Amino acid sequence: MVNLIDRTKLARVVNTRTLGTTDPYSDEAAMSIIKIRDVANANDVALDISVDVLGCDIRCDHCFVSNASLAADYSHPSIQSKLKKLPKAFRQARSSATELAAYLHTKLAKSAKQHEGSGVSFSGGEPLPYRGGIKAIAEYFQTQPEPFYVNVETHGELIALDETYLDAFEGLQDTLRFYVSIKATDDKNFARFTGAKQGRDDAFIALERLLKRGFLATPGGVVLDCFEAPENLNAEDNAITRLHTRLSEIHPDLPRAIAYHSVTKGQVQAPQEQEARMRKSGYWDLRPKPVQQALLAHFAARGTPVIMADNTTKVKGAEYQRTATLLKDIIADLQQKGRKKTRTRERALV
Repeated sequence: MVNLIDRTKLARVVNTRTLGTTDPYSDEAAMSIIKIRDVANANDVALDISVDVLGCDIRCDHCFVSNASLAADYSHPSIQSKLKKLPKAFRQARSSATELAAYLHTKLAKSAKQHEGSGVSFSGGEPLPYRGGIKAIAEYFQTQPEPFYVNVETHGELIALDETYLDAFEGLQDTLRFYVSIKATDDKNFARFTGAKQGRDDAFIALERLLKRGFLATPGGVVLDCFEAPENLNAEDNAITRLHTRLSEIHPDLPRAIAYHSVTKGQVQAPQEQEARMRKSGYWDLRPKPVQQALLAHFAARGTPVIMADNTTKVKGAEYQRTATLLKDIIADLQQKGRKKTRTRERALV
């Protein structure tokens, strides 16, 4: 039996430590971070920087982040040891986002591998409570001559719960991107794998709102119930069919944009204690290949072959560029439909 957590209560505790408030998010230009690391993207075509923030309101079994980091327990020895590896300016709660932006941008600009695809990704933890910090960093990057991006990896809760959340980011669509992590496709499995009482639809709602507002938003995440049992992959109603259906409801072409390799990545480098948690929760196999093959076959059979699985081109990173182009077309389509609906409502009121 899953011991379900109250996300609201947990968020209040975490936010008090990281934001200095029990509010769901803060507009202070500050961040609470625990790690900064250089990473090459999947095709080694650019240097990206990954920044881990402190705090999260769910407890996914597959998550590689320690409970101390998720709970923002600054006194914990593991937190203290990680903070010592950061530049001094960023070792305390609510570090200046403007200083962080300048530091990250300088690192990117000096990189020998730097090109137009370079950027910084915020993960965690859950970055969305730091709305003011994200905004300040994106604004700084947008004023610089280099076209570096700022990417936010999120489970989407705050965007789903608050329609006005994205208002603060208006005008930053050229710089700010989102990677929306889908945890599960039904309520039972969402609760079983994340320990949360609610939130299964948050990722899908957030995806739709982001795209309609003009932000490049890639669907991904470790879709946990894909690993529930091998026979489920062949059932008429399984996690992969539900995933495809839900994405198609947002836009018929959106399944093509899914970061399919991320859907099954959580188990690839899992430490032993993490593997034990995952198997206890019901994973039948921690190897990604069977699920990847099933997902790609299912999506292709429905006329939506996944772009990131197409490595036929000799140009490195071409699938990422094609995915971005597809997302821009989806955004234009959704926004055009939105304008038509608005005009229809206006005529009905006349």
